[in-house]
Formats: sequence, C-alpha cells, structure tokens
Amino acid sequence: MKRPIHGGNLTWAANQAGCPVTSIIDFSVSINPLGPPNSAINAF
Repeated sequence: MKRPIHGGNLTWAANQAGCPVTSIIDFSVSINPLGPPNSAINAF
C-alpha cells in the first residue's frame, strides 16, 4: 500500500498500526459540532 496523500485511508492506518479498522478514529475532517472558535475566525 502507498501512504495516503491526505487522511481518511483507515485501511492503510490500521495496517500500519496492526489493529482493526474499527479501532481507528478518523480526525481528517472537522467533527466539531460547535464550529471554529471566535479567536480562529478573528485571526482569519
């Protein structure tokens, strides 16, 4: 397997870690239901 360009390839990550895919939590996307903090919005 090639290393993925961006996150989200849970099969690759599980193979690298030697664990089942179900043990991997994919944080390659924003999962914050509250959205970005005001400090980040102001900095942007």
